[in-house]
Amino acid sequence: MKFLKLIVKNAFRHRLRTILTILGLAITIMSFGIVRNVLEVFNFSEDDLVPGHLISRHKTSQMQFLPYSHLEKMRQVEGVKAVSYGLWMGVRYGDDPEEFFGRMAIDQDNFYKIRSDWQVSEEDIEDFKTTKNGALITPALALKKDWKEGDVITIGSDFFENISLDVEIVGSMEFKQEENRQAEFMFIRGDLFRRALGQNVDPEMEHQVMWIELLADPPEKSAEIAARVDSLFMNSDMETKTEPVNAYVTAQIDRFRTIITALKVSSYLMIGVILLVLLNTMSMVARERINENAVLKTLGFRAKHLITLNFGESLFVAILGAILGSTLIWP
Repeated sequence: MKFLKLIVKNAFRHRLRTILTILGLAITIMSFGIVRNVLEVFNFSEDDLVPGHLISRHKTSQMQFLPYSHLEKMRQVEGVKAVSYGLWMGVRYGDDPEEFFGRMAIDQDNFYKIRSDWQVSEEDIEDFKTTKNGALITPALALKKDWKEGDVITIGSDFFENISLDVEIVGSMEFKQEENRQAEFMFIRGDLFRRALGQNVDPEMEHQVMWIELLADPPEKSAEIAARVDSLFMNSDMETKTEPVNAYVTAQIDRFRTIITALKVSSYLMIGVILLVLLNTMSMVARERINENAVLKTLGFRAKHLITLNFGESLFVAILGAILGSTLIWP
């Protein structure tokens, strides 16, 4: 503690340089934090997945829709315990490009039979099934927008700009995974969105879905059950590709593999930049203090004292930069 006052005074002897160094460290740390947060989005643990959860999509392209009639045919397949579907609406809310959150249309009657990784009360499930324009939202979205049950919200779709829906918030849906608790999502009734597609885009789209979710029983035979499902539609115009959800998620992530690799490399480079800044600061401190160190040695200061002063000054500047950078990336 006896050196602390001297360290602080020395650190701000050249105020402009010290401030610029702190800002440089803060910006680098902030950038590193942002990049790592982006990479965290692409991470998932198989322990969080529902055993036996399968995803079925169009074999040719994920953007091609499947007939709604496929659901009933899949229900007849041996080993299929439950069937549901989903449609992606987009993320933008209103005209402000900065205002966005995930919006998905789901099968209001069956989603809970498969998605045991979603926490929804029985009361909210029942309200969602009986309210024709019902919607569920995550707690993070409710907190951000100050929305509550009974509120009526007007939403649109990024993919189909002429669609506008008034939905009523009837309950809350929370992800069981801790890392997803801050996700901002809204889930609306699938039949509501399909009807809007049929009325505003193409009448045929009222009878189509983007993907179908299945629950295989037993989960150990998921691959075999997926093959049975796909065999139903083989050589038809609407062939399917059914796979475990972990394979489906991995396929989605692989589309961004190059970007992910680039982000990882850049994050490591940022660590290198931080180290270079610290080394440069320490070298400047040592170089500028040569004469002063000589005087201090004549006054009885030992080498360990001088090292403490020089290293402490660099460490003090680094801590200030780390605190500022961490504060800037705080949610």
